[in-house]
Amino acid sequence: VDGDVGSKPHVDGGYYTCTPENYPLVGPAQDVEGAYVCGGLAGYGLMAAHGAGELLAAHVVGGPLPSYAGAFDPRRYGEEAYLPELLDVLEKGGGAI
Repeated sequence: VDGDVGSKPHVDGGYYTCTPENYPLVGPAQDVEGAYVCGGLAGYGLMAAHGAGELLAAHVVGGPLPSYAGAFDPRRYGEEAYLPELLDVLEKGGGAI
């Protein structure tokens, strides 16, 4: 508060960005041609940055994708077949919600 000498500063260390099932979002954006997403790394941003960057680069240049790439693809939420898998993860206590 301006002018309040007795107030203490507030420090916010940031927020964990994560998906409901706690899998990151790395790949082409859904419904936006030419846009890509690399986020939702929860608290592992710095530790996972190298791998996420390599995976994103493979998407951008059309290179070969590793077998796990589909688990992190942001377009997974638009696939009807993914809903049962998402619900299963959440029912087992995994995920962020």
